[in-house]
Amino acid sequence: MKRREFLLGALAAVPIARGQQDPVTRFHLRVTPPKDPLPPGLHPLGLAEGRDGVLFIPEAAGGAEARPLLLMLHHAGGSGRRWFGPLRDRAESLGLIVVAPDSRGHNWATARMRVIPDFTFIEGALAEGFRRTLVDPARVAIGGFADGGSYALTLGLANGDLFSHVLAFSPGFYAETTPRGKPQVFLAHGSADTVFPVSAASRALESVLRERDYPVEYVEFEGGHELPGEVLQRGLERVAAPAPMPATTGRGTPA
Repeated sequence: MKRREFLLGALAAVPIARGQQDPVTRFHLRVTPPKDPLPPGLHPLGLAEGRDGVLFIPEAAGGAEARPLLLMLHHAGGSGRRWFGPLRDRAESLGLIVVAPDSRGHNWATARMRVIPDFTFIEGALAEGFRRTLVDPARVAIGGFADGGSYALTLGLANGDLFSHVLAFSPGFYAETTPRGKPQVFLAHGSADTVFPVSAASRALESVLRERDYPVEYVEFEGGHELPGEVLQRGLERVAAPAPMPATTGRGTPA
């Protein structure tokens, strides 16, 4: 199956909304001065019993300078707290605020766009991040791994006027909705991934996103369905210190 045929087939399975606000993808949030700010550290979101999520505030956020914020979505069967493990030291060193919510079920409802509990909870988690710390509105990003990467692409492209960056690590697809803005997209995938084979997933996604004039940086690394530390670091650095994305069609390798 050709790459584009696979992607369009995946998109055909989900609702496509055009010329209207999508009720399950459109965030109605903007960065405002914080209320009830929290001190630096790792905090529960406090939005639900059981599956909840975490909010990380780095030491750098204790000053007067607004900091970048990353909304990070875990893989299937994961949680925000478990997913946060590889992130903490890197987020601290980069001065990056991280909001990591838990999906309402085993996985995000990415392909069932009319099932909205996940979206509602994510919106509440993001609002909590804005309310509790000083956020730079020019550096608000969304990212995720695997199924979380698919949902990050879906929500990021639908809210490109809010998110400056989308970090999609080993995604399988995205559900097409009404696009807004042109966020910078960082796309990374293992060449030996057997869960979402790269030829039918990120390579196809890269082609379609470039055709739609999104600024894309694509990194294909040697490995399977995983997220190497150096690839994660490279994506986080794009959020913490924004720079123009490469305009070439060539693919990168982990730095």
